[in-house]
Amino acid sequence: MSAYHTQLALEAARPFPLEIGRAVFVARPVSVPVVLQAMADAADRSVAGVLASRARLLAAAFPRAPWWCPWRDAHRAIARLDEPTQQRIFSRILRVPHDHAPSVVSEDPYAELRRQQRALSRPSAAPGGRSATLLLAALTCRARFGESWYFNPDRWPTHDGYVPHAVAWVEYLGVTALEAREKLAAFDARRLQLPTRDQQTELDRVLATAFPGDPLYAAVQYPH
Repeated sequence: MSAYHTQLALEAARPFPLEIGRAVFVARPVSVPVVLQAMADAADRSVAGVLASRARLLAAAFPRAPWWCPWRDAHRAIARLDEPTQQRIFSRILRVPHDHAPSVVSEDPYAELRRQQRALSRPSAAPGGRSATLLLAALTCRARFGESWYFNPDRWPTHDGYVPHAVAWVEYLGVTALEAREKLAAFDARRLQLPTRDQQTELDRVLATAFPGDPLYAAVQYPH
């Protein structure tokens, strides 16, 4: 189960460098609308769909260089790379920070993205094994924080001003923690004086979600 903690929040909207030969390109985080459309483009696994999805992600992550300096164009540089390397780049663009990020990048970045999203949505999994999607996570945060959270060009470093998809997932975990704390306040204290096994299990689960452990605080020892 993924938990809302400091490292996830810090990594969510952070650009990352991409070194190809002697050139270094900086990838911007991609927004929720871009990822949703890219996933829709690639859903049928056709060549045209995958190419459209890749073009959309590249346009969002890397600004096009002027025609007179093609050596600064990340799009051309990536197109010259072998297929496995390109797959790793797209997997990195689509990566969602979470507790159990894989050390080996999947050959299918969309399958890996869906796996990471399932891992993130487990704390709020619905009955029957159902879990949240990126669309629902973004909608939940929009309802909680308002439209100025979803679209804010002055705040978000994406090319279109919409919230980065990784930020939407991480802040959804934060909303989940807030909702769990609200649920704790609604517990009947009298029923918990002598809790049954099921009551205690539910209480433990809600407590873990409401007050998630933060590796940063566990690792850093402050002087007294």
